Amino acid sequence: MGRSTIETGAVRLTKHVDVVDEVVDEPLIDEEVRVERRAVVPPQAVPRPPPPRHRGDTMIVPVLEERLVIEKRLFVKEELHITRVRTERRAPHHVALRKERISVERTRESPHTAPQSRSEPASRVGDLQGNHESGDEHG
Repeated sequence: MGRSTIETGAVRLTKHVDVVDEVVDEPLIDEEVRVERRAVVPPQAVPRPPPPRHRGDTMIVPVLEERLVIEKRLFVKEELHITRVRTERRAPHHVALRKERISVERTRESPHTAPQSRSEPASRVGDLQGNHESGDEHG
């Protein structure tokens, strides 16, 4: 048993892009840096400059000065404690979103089909022969 193809008509598809303003409300992350000066009492003598160090979210940067004591030595006179503080806030704003629609227009008919013209969202156009479950038409 063989198969044969019979043309029953033709359709024209037209794609439309609609631009719609919508509010987008996504969380935004803000960061700020707080610098706190803390004196080192009594100042500590060090043989060489100590590197910055971290304690949790805080970076501690030694501040040095030279003092004359029969010999020259480095003293840590204060520390900068720099802490990162993160806050979350909402900042709704309007953005233009594009949505596609497909128009289906029958251009040639077979004797068994009636003329139709439909415009439906691209996600709903399925059966180009006009057998749709929903009776909604979008224009």
